[in-house]
This record gives sequence, C-alpha cells and structure tokens, in this order.
Amino acid sequence: MDVPNGSRLPPATLAARGMGARWWPIALSEQVSDQAPLGAFYEGEPIVLYRDGQGQVRALEDRCPHRRAPLSLGRVTPDGQLQCGYHGWTYDGVSGMCTAIPNLSKGERIPSHYMAQPYCVTERDGFVFVRRQGFGENEPHVAPSRVPHGGPRFRGCTTVATPYDEYLAALADGPHLLISLSGLHITNYVSADACEQDGQVGIEWGVVSVARRRNHRFVTDYPWTLRLSCEPNGALLSVELLTRDEQLALIAMVAVSPAARGTTAVNWRGTVLPAAAGLGPALLRARTRLGAAPFRMISNIDGHLLARLARLHSTSWMHPGPSGATQPEVPTEAASTPRQETIHGGSSV
Repeated sequence: MDVPNGSRLPPATLAARGMGARWWPIALSEQVSDQAPLGAFYEGEPIVLYRDGQGQVRALEDRCPHRRAPLSLGRVTPDGQLQCGYHGWTYDGVSGMCTAIPNLSKGERIPSHYMAQPYCVTERDGFVFVRRQGFGENEPHVAPSRVPHGGPRFRGCTTVATPYDEYLAALADGPHLLISLSGLHITNYVSADACEQDGQVGIEWGVVSVARRRNHRFVTDYPWTLRLSCEPNGALLSVELLTRDEQLALIAMVAVSPAARGTTAVNWRGTVLPAAAGLGPALLRARTRLGAAPFRMISNIDGHLLARLARLHSTSWMHPGPSGATQPEVPTEAASTPRQETIHGGSSV
C-alpha cells in the first residue's frame, strides 16, 4: 500500500496545507562555516548550509541534479560556491544555478535546468532561519533574544525521535521528560498555568534539587521556578530558571523544527547569569565551570512516559489565536536521517 509522503509533495500542495511559507530555525550559526557544508532539514526535505566568500549563509537542496548525490558531502570552493563531491559539479549559493561542469569543453554552455533549489536564509540571535523561496515575508518574525552577554555560555543540538507537534505539546505537559538541568529536578507541579502575554504563551513549573529527600509533591514553596515561553509560531522557546526570590539564574533559547521521518530537530543556546545571589545559583555556576552542561535538551526520551502524558496544558500552549483560542495543528511529515547530538556545556559561544 502506498503511503503519502508529505515531504515529497509539490510546493503548491505544501502551500495549500499551510506549509512552505514558514521560517524555521534549523541550525546554530556556529555550525555553518566556509570550510565544509552542513546537512540539515527543512520540513523533512534535506538541505545543505554553508557560508560563501562574504560570510553569508547559503541554503540549497541537498541533492546534486546530476546523480542526486548529497551536496553536503561536497566542499566549499575558494570563491564561495558549493561543489559536489561526486563529479565536481559546482553551484552558486544564491541562485542554485550550476556554474561549472568539469567534463564540458571550453565555451560549451551549461543548460539552465541544471540547478539545485535555493532557499531563503537569514540569521537571528545565533540561529539560522530558512524558508522556501516565493512564499510569505522577507524576514522572520523573531522576538529580540533575552540571552544577555556575560557569564558561562552553552549551546547544543540534537534530533529526537518524536514528531514536531507531539514534541511541542510534551514541553507544555511534561518538560521534565525533555529538559535536563544540572543538579536540579523539574517537578510535575505547575505553579502558573499557561497564559498569553506580549504575544507569547508562558507556563511555570516547580523545580527542586536532585538531592532533596522529601517528596516534592508536598512542598509549598519551591526553591526554583522553570518558566517556559513559546512564540505563537512554535519555533522558538524561551526557558528561564528563577530562584525563590525571582532572580534569573539561567536563560536559554530553544529552536524546534520538524526534521526527518517524524523526528524533531532541537537547537539551543543560553547562559548562566553571573549576578544571581544565593547558594543555589553559586552551585549552578560552579558545576558549569567544572564542565557540566548546566542545561540540555534530552535526546533519548522515555516513550512509555511520553505516551502517558495527559494533554493538560498544551491545548492553550500551542498555536494561540488573537484572543487566546487555539488554532488547528498542521501535521508535519519528514524523511531522512537525523543528526548526532553535540552538546557543549559551559563553552564560550
């Protein structure tokens, strides 16, 4: 029986389903260089990212039109173009047009249909955003980053074996399954229900030390609070760790996007605040200086626990409307191989 593959639908069909016009943050800026191309995914489609001679990020479909070899296995030429590693066909990063074929004779014209599909690409607050050409706006709507300068910084990326919409829902219903904080445990106690403010939907959870011996369910005053804020498009999340005195001890921005075969790509960056007072923040900073990742998104999610999560908060968390009403979710299907996890605890960004 044939199963429809949404990642292979033509652009017109994707647009009709509300896809193709979205900006997705699919990589960290540090991952993209002019030394080697980077393979990534846009709504399940394999694409390749690299920097040209001027340091601008370029994005093309990750398939050479000649033999369909992945362009991400090729190289960046000295003049800032992308060369396929199979037969050396070379492509311009802006137009996607083939500019050189090694076995052509001098003066022989390169057919115009030899091209790799280009994507719109831009950078915002350390993330690389990609969108299909010919859709929507010229720039993504991204709220200014709240990650301050100073203090130990961290970043990382992973791919999780959970569909995008289910992953986003799980962040609201069970962040303890998806987020790891050094020396701390995210409880299942919601200290503030999901509510919309300044165009974002936020929810707060109680947090305790992993060394705590008493049952956290009987705690009336949690020493930490985890605040999650989601933008209306569900692509960027703000994660804040606050002390009992409402001091901000850690903040991270998390980019979530549909990847391959029903998986989700997750990229994050953030910092540990140096000014938060108290023993708890001091211990968090000490662990970071010793090389422990203060924050990371978990890659191996317990599927049994995930399946048991009740949809208590995700209804108001995902896709809010102008008056707080939720919008129908758009399913995302994908196809290919996920990336490997790379986490840099306490490293300088």
